[in-house]
Amino acid sequence: MSSAVPYEPDDFDNNPFAEQSVISVSSSKAQQPATTQQPEPNPLPQQYQRTAMQSRPLPQPPSPDLQKKDDLELKKPFHDFPNDKDIKRYLPERLNKSSFSISVKVREVEKNGTVTYKNPVFRLDASTKNIPGFRKETYKDVRRTFKELESLYKYLIYNNIEVFVPSLPVITTAYNAMSPEFVESITSSIQEWFNRVCNNPILIRNQEFVLFFEQNDFSYTSSKTKPSTNSVMATGIRRKTLKQLQPPYDASQELAEYRPMIKCIHVESEKFVEKLDKLLRLEKQCSDLDTEFYQKITALSPMEENKDMMKIWEKLNKVMQLFTEMSLVGHVNSSSRLCECFQLISNDCYNIKESLTNRHLLMRELTNAEESTKKRHASIARLKSKSIIDPVKIDDSIRSLEMSNNYEKELRCEVKRTTYEMLVESKDYIKYLTALLKKTFKLTAQQQIIQERKKLHFLETKKLINPQESLGRLGRELLPEVVGNLSPTKSHGDSWNSRTKKNFENTNGSAADTGADSIDEDISHVDAKSAASLLAGSSF
Repeated sequence: MSSAVPYEPDDFDNNPFAEQSVISVSSSKAQQPATTQQPEPNPLPQQYQRTAMQSRPLPQPPSPDLQKKDDLELKKPFHDFPNDKDIKRYLPERLNKSSFSISVKVREVEKNGTVTYKNPVFRLDASTKNIPGFRKETYKDVRRTFKELESLYKYLIYNNIEVFVPSLPVITTAYNAMSPEFVESITSSIQEWFNRVCNNPILIRNQEFVLFFEQNDFSYTSSKTKPSTNSVMATGIRRKTLKQLQPPYDASQELAEYRPMIKCIHVESEKFVEKLDKLLRLEKQCSDLDTEFYQKITALSPMEENKDMMKIWEKLNKVMQLFTEMSLVGHVNSSSRLCECFQLISNDCYNIKESLTNRHLLMRELTNAEESTKKRHASIARLKSKSIIDPVKIDDSIRSLEMSNNYEKELRCEVKRTTYEMLVESKDYIKYLTALLKKTFKLTAQQQIIQERKKLHFLETKKLINPQESLGRLGRELLPEVVGNLSPTKSHGDSWNSRTKKNFENTNGSAADTGADSIDEDISHVDAKSAASLLAGSSF
C-alpha cells in the first residue's frame, strides 16, 4: 500500500492507514504525472484488505483545526510572567481565589504526657468558604498532634509538585516544655504556617483538608504517605542519579537563575544556624566560668578583717550570679529567635529547591515523551513502506501513537502549569523572606533593649550603681509598654517611649527671666524630632 501524500511525523492528524483522511482524490490527481500509469496490483488478498480496513474504527477528532491550534498553543514558549490568559488556562484556581478560603486559628497548645517536646497537642478552630467537600463551615476544638501536622505536610508535598509548600516549623528546645516562652514560640510559628498554607489557592482546594478537619481527635492519617511509583517525582537512588545529570534546557530564565540563588540561601542559612548554636554553647560556658569566678572571689572573704567587707563580697557574689543569669537569658532568647528564623528559611529554601528539581525531572520526562513520539512516527513510516502490512501491527502502531501523543500533551500542559505557578510563588516568597527578616531583626533588637533595661533596673535596685547614671538619667525609669514604638503619640507624649513628658522647672526658682521661661516651655514640648536642633540652639 503506497500513498501519494508524503508522511509528516509532526502532523498528528495524518493517519497513514486511513484511505480517506490521508489520500484525497484531488491531491492524488495533482501529484500524478502527465503520462498515465497502470496502478500497481495490491499484494494483499481480499480478505486481508477487508480485515485491515475493518479491524479498528479510525478515530474521528471533533475539530482538527481546534486541535492543531491547541497543540500550537502548548508548544509556544513560556512568558516571563503569566498573563490573564495563561492563568485562566493553566491556573484556574488563582482566577477567583478571593471567592473561596480556609482560615485556621491555633487556640491553645496542650501538654502531651512526657513527649511534649516532640509531639505537643494543638487545639484548632477553622472556618471554610465555598470549598466543596466540607459538611459544615466552622470547626471548633479540633485537636491534632504535631505528628498529624507532619502527615498533612508530607501529603501536600507529594501531591502538589507545582507548589512551593511552606516548611513545617520545628519544635524549639531552647525553652522548658509548656513554659510561657515555649507556648508563645510554638503557637506563633504554627499559626504562621497555617496562614501561609491557607493563602495558597491550590493547596486549600485539596480534599485532604476535609479529612484533616472532619476526622475525630487523634485519628487523622494522611491518605497518601509516599509518591506513586509512576510519578515523575523520583525518590531514592533514582532521584540522586537523575540529579547528577545536567539539567535540561530551561526556557524560563527567571527560574533558571532562581534555583542557584535559593540553594545558596539554603546552604548559608544552615551554616549560620550552626554558628549560632556554637555561639550559644560558648555563651553558656562563659556564664559557668563567670559564676565559678565570683564563687572563688567569695571564698576570699574570710581574709577580710572587717565584717562589713565580708558581707559585701557575699552580696557581690549573689548579685553577679543573678546578673550573669540575666545576660545568659538574653543571649538564649536572641539566639533562639535567630535560629528559628534561619532554620525556617533553610527548610523553605530546601523545599523550593526540591520543587524546582521536580520541575527539571518533569521537563526531562517531556523530552523523553517527545522522543518516544518521534519513534512511533518512524515505526509507522517503516510499516507504510512495506509491501505487506500486518493488520495487528497496524492497530498496535496507531494505538501506541495516540497514547504517546496524549501523554506528551499532558506533560506539556503540566510543565506550563508548574512553570507559571512557580513564577508567581517565586516573587511571593521573596516578599515573604524580606518581611520575615525585618520582623525578626526588629523583635530581636527590642528584646535586647528590654533585657538591658532589666539589667540596669536590677543594678539600680541593688544600689550597685547610682540612679543618676541609670535609666533616671534619661528620664526613663519605668519600662514602656511598647518598646520601639516610633508612631506619633498624643499631645504632651514622648515619641521615644510613649511616656508622659516631664515639665522641667527652674531649679534656681527665678522665673522672672522671660528667656528662661521660653526655654523651659520649649523643653516641656520637646520631641524626638526636634531634640537635636533644640540642644544645638542652647546657650550657656
